[in-house]
Amino acid sequence: MMSGLAELSVEPLPAPPTQKGLAMRERLLKAAARAFTRRGYELTRVEDIVKAARTSYGNFYRHFRNKDEVLMAVLRPLLDEVYLASKRRAGPPGRRAGRHARHTRSTFGRRADVHHARPEPRRR
Repeated sequence: MMSGLAELSVEPLPAPPTQKGLAMRERLLKAAARAFTRRGYELTRVEDIVKAARTSYGNFYRHFRNKDEVLMAVLRPLLDEVYLASKRRAGPPGRRAGRHARHTRSTFGRRADVHHARPEPRRR
């Protein structure tokens, strides 16, 4: 279970001011998305993200306070997409709800793998 993710009302850390910093943040986000996809949120450790991004813990914590915050950053584009799609939907209430539900299922279906753990086979 997430450790107080609902309580994560603190503003995210500011975006890095340099291209190098922005590139590192993107590497961390991609590594986190892959780790969450492979192992699920609960089984993913900051160590997994850092190793996949080939960087240090210091770099991770320069960009994110904790695993909850990187999860929110990974999910933000998806949440924004669903929100905007729901705002664009127009038409009679019954038809609108059906279209919105179909769109939400298709959107989350494409990216739902971030939420579900697929344990990796044990390596010997």
